[in-house]
Amino acid sequence: MKHYILLFFYAFVFGASNLYSQDIDQITTDYLNGSVEDKMSLLFKHYSKLESIDNDTLLFFIKDLQNTGIEKDREDAIALSSYIFGHFLNNIGLYSEASQKLSSAEKYFMYDGRDSILVEIYNAKGNTAFLQGLYGKAEEFYLKSFDLGKELEDDKYKSLSLANLSRIYIINENFDEAETLLKDYIEFNKKRSNYRNVGTGYGILGQLYLNQENNEKATECLEQSMEFNLSTGDPKLIANGYTNFAIASFINGSLKRAEEYFKLALSYRLESEDYFFIAESYFNLGDYFHEVNKLDTALKYHQNSYDIALEHNNKIGVKDALFELSRIYEKLEDYKNQSKALKEYIEVKDEINSEKTSKELNVLRASFKEEHNKLNYKGNKRETMLHSKISNVSKIWDYWVLIVVIGIIILGTVVYFASNKRKN
Repeated sequence: MKHYILLFFYAFVFGASNLYSQDIDQITTDYLNGSVEDKMSLLFKHYSKLESIDNDTLLFFIKDLQNTGIEKDREDAIALSSYIFGHFLNNIGLYSEASQKLSSAEKYFMYDGRDSILVEIYNAKGNTAFLQGLYGKAEEFYLKSFDLGKELEDDKYKSLSLANLSRIYIINENFDEAETLLKDYIEFNKKRSNYRNVGTGYGILGQLYLNQENNEKATECLEQSMEFNLSTGDPKLIANGYTNFAIASFINGSLKRAEEYFKLALSYRLESEDYFFIAESYFNLGDYFHEVNKLDTALKYHQNSYDIALEHNNKIGVKDALFELSRIYEKLEDYKNQSKALKEYIEVKDEINSEKTSKELNVLRASFKEEHNKLNYKGNKRETMLHSKISNVSKIWDYWVLIVVIGIIILGTVVYFASNKRKN
């Protein structure tokens, strides 16, 4: 029976994954063939899906929208690209730069009066503060988003920040308030069939119950989160759902179930050939077997994680695997291999630290280039307006000269005829 359940899981997941891929293809086609309004609407609605593919894909769309805005003289398109770029910068940990981009977008849409986008911007600015541990500031932005959302006709804007507010309340151990917000958030998104948000809501609710040491309810919520994540067809959400449920099962003492779901996540990632997450799945299994004191098995999985991470230039994965390998070698009293692993660990760690600056510099350069393009666009726009004004002044001057000349001719004619009349 268990074999057929797993087959059902695989069939469902891979079917959903194919639908998800087709959805992305359709979005891309519609975007490339659309007007400026179409491009703005599609990117605003689907940027999270595009980001789930990889960062370069999302950056392509951000840059294209910005270039379209410059080419078509559409400052609203440029502002929207800044808003989405702010999200991207949040995700890679450049919070100061993210704040600048979001503030730039905020200024334009406040002037433009589009409160529906401002609600999203305030929520994103709350995320920037939250990711830095500035929970008071984050709560302020989330509440600002909520208050502005209440004034709009569509309830989706009012509910946008509820899940994020609940995270703040969980940190502050205000569990009752957080639970109320999450249940409202889940029910609202169920009615709208937004299963991505439903899965997120159940995931946070599961974390809330884990913090309260209510493992039974936590397991139930995390399982529901996994099921809704499956229904989205988003490969990352699906694999993460399996992994999170495995962790919850382990905490709950269901070791066999945890092992099964860690292996299920690995199987799914092997099929999808996402080598970054394959290395992570091997790492998770290595951790699991280390915790249950099966050191030889743990060594095998961590070695697999190391090999795949090394092959695909995943230096973070290499570093983490080396550290765990050194711990296992120490327990096995294999001090020679422990010393070797630690030496390589230090070398990779130093290499990562030296590369971090250059990676941030590249992103900052991209940010500067975007800002530079925007300034050029505004400068050209002002120059065009100035030329237009000068041209208008020149035309007015020409008209006045013509009027004066005509006036002189008329005056001369009148004087001439008046003089002749007197003579006669």
